[in-house]
This record gives sequence, C-alpha cells and structure tokens, in this order.
Amino acid sequence: MRKLAPIATTAALLTGILTTPAWATAPEAPTNVQVTRVDGKVQVTWEDNGEANIVRTEDLDTGKVYLERTTQVGETNKVTPPSGFIKSSRLRISVTSRGAAQEESVPGLSVLFDTQWVNQPVRKDAELLPDGSVRVQWTQKAIEDVTPGDPLDVSAEFITLVVRGPAAGQEERIPLPVGTTSYTLPARPGPVRLALDVGNEWWTYSTPAKLAQVGTNNPAITVPAIAGYNKALGIQSKVTSGLTIDDLPVEIQARPSSNRGWRTVGRLMTAPGAAHTTQLTSLGASQYRLWVPAVKKSKLGEFKLAPAASTSARSSKTFADVYLAGFDPATTALGTTTTMRVAAIPTTPMNVALQQWDGKQWKHVRSIAWDMEHFNFPVKATRRGTVKFRILTPVVQTASGLWVEPGSSKPFTLTVR
Repeated sequence: MRKLAPIATTAALLTGILTTPAWATAPEAPTNVQVTRVDGKVQVTWEDNGEANIVRTEDLDTGKVYLERTTQVGETNKVTPPSGFIKSSRLRISVTSRGAAQEESVPGLSVLFDTQWVNQPVRKDAELLPDGSVRVQWTQKAIEDVTPGDPLDVSAEFITLVVRGPAAGQEERIPLPVGTTSYTLPARPGPVRLALDVGNEWWTYSTPAKLAQVGTNNPAITVPAIAGYNKALGIQSKVTSGLTIDDLPVEIQARPSSNRGWRTVGRLMTAPGAAHTTQLTSLGASQYRLWVPAVKKSKLGEFKLAPAASTSARSSKTFADVYLAGFDPATTALGTTTTMRVAAIPTTPMNVALQQWDGKQWKHVRSIAWDMEHFNFPVKATRRGTVKFRILTPVVQTASGLWVEPGSSKPFTLTVR
C-alpha cells in the first residue's frame, strides 16, 4: 500500500499527539469476502494486504449493523462469528481494513444470505379414533427464502413428534418428513402428551409446540342398596382423570333392568377428584351408573382428549312406605266402632294384608283392596284385650314399570275394654 511520510507541524511538535497525518490514505478494501459452513459453524474469509480488520453483519431488513469480530495486523483472514446470527431474510458480511491511524477502508461485501427460522407449528385439530389411536393435525407457515442457493443454505430443517408419558420423564421421538401436517399415533397407554419439535440450521425452539393431551377418565359411584318409596336416594360419585383439566361433564343414568336402555336422570359439572352427593328420588328398583362423555376440549394451549367412560351398573331396590297405621281411637269400649287409618305409597292398585301378632308370629287377618294413599277402615270392637297389628304390602309394579318391594308398617295396637 502507498505510505505518506509524516509532515511535522508546530502543533504536533508542541503536543506530541499527532503521529499520523490526518490526510493519510485509507487502506484498500478487502476482496473475495466469503461466508461458508465448516463443521456446522459459519466461517468468514477474505483477502487484503495484511491490515487489521473489522468484521460486521449488515441486516438489510432493518438497516442495522452488528459488530462481529476485529483482527489485528498480521492475523489470519478467517473468523468465526462468536454467536448466532439474528433472524433475517437478507444479511451480508462486511469486512473493512484499518490503517495505523484507525482509518477504515471501503467495506468488502459477501453475497446476501438468510438466517430464517422455521415457523412454529400451530395446532389445528386432534381426534381420538375408535381404536384408541390419535390423529393430530397442524399448520406450519413455510419459510420465504429470498436468497435461494446462498452459501449457507443447508438441508437441516426437521420436524419431530414428541410423545411424553405415561411415566414421568418417559419420551418417544418420532421423526417426520419436512412439510408433514398430520399424523396418526397408534394407541398408547395413557396419559400421554403430543407436541412438535421443529428447527433448522439457524434455530431450534426450546419448547415444543403443544398439540394434544390424551388420557382416560375413571368414574366411581356408590348407590344405596335400598330406599323407601319417594325417599331421597343419595348417590355418591367421583371422577379421577388423566387429563389436566378443570371440569368435566358427568351424567347419572338409570334403567329398570339390564334389558332396558339407559336414560339420564342427573347431570353435573365436576372437577377431577371432587366428591359429590346427588339426591334422586327412589321410585322403584333401578340400576344406576356414572357416565362421562368423551372429552374433546381446547384448553391450556392444547387439545384435551379422552374416550367416554362409565362405571358398571349398581342396583338399588325400593320398598313401599307405609308411613301411617293405627286405630283412632286406639282404646275403645266393647261393641263400639273405631277407625283404622292407613297411609302408604305407592298408590298402585294392590291388596294389602292386615296381620295380627299371636305372640309367636304374624298371622293373616284379611286382605284390603288398596288404590289410594290414605285409607280409613271401620273396625267394630268385639273382644276385650289388647291386640297388635301391622299392614304389609305385596310386591307391585308401578305404572312406570318399576318394581317396588313389600313394605311394612310399624306395629300398632287396639285395646278394647
């Protein structure tokens, strides 16, 4: 390079701070600036006359310039940028030479190249199929490459389905062809989570994109074995879940017998693990179950999927309720007439039995036709003494087709003086 001899000036002699003339010629621009990949890393090389250099990255998308490296006189004309490049569709490397007075040359420029990241997939749909497999779908916006064929382009893009669970820390990774937007995962023991891990030569996302969580719901139910007609039947229920979910719709279903269809008699929303008591009315022998419909919800950034689940049938019988039985008055004189008052449900037509205690067992006295809730029956006192009675109903089938077991009144007495 051409060098200028220094010209001393009075100011320079007095201060001793000007060592190179202000009009010194800048170095020549570096040439043959190249960007390549070597062992997976970006390498920048150039040619010059042995000067110190400044290596910068220019972002043509934003107009910003970033300092990458500096070199000293005599160092090799080869550097590896210390960190990853910013995301951009148009970058280039500029290299300047620096003279002894820190004057910089015109930059030598590399070709344009891009550092585009792959786009994160966006979940679209997830479906639990009848055989237990899971079909997931997503979209992924393609990279718009405005510098095709640049020296740093490599085929390093990838997409991997990540299946986590059911055990803590258990993970399966399934590589997929680039451009894939759906996949059907064969049935797995749950619960499992599905996500997508994507990246390329410039970037890999630290957190996979969520797709779906697949699990099962496990309902439990407790049903009283027997209850009085028209009395409250307290059914206890709870659902545990393999899903991370706040609430689940559940149904209490009933049927008269195993050859009849189920119908819903109660609905509620429950948090997994929460215990509930649902009060139904006992109107005849029935079977009950807790039914959890299939779940498909988009919540907490992923689809929640679970098949329908049910308890086995639990049976509960109903007995007739003879809630009133006695004489009015219960003490009377010989030859008078008293009234036996009885109230019972159901009111299905039936023949109830009036029974008398003989000291050892109950004996049949007479049958009484019955088709109403309240019944008043006149009785004439014909013998002195105290006698104990009771009312016993038969097995009956109500108008709704439900069977009701026999019911008995409490013993009641008649005293004749």
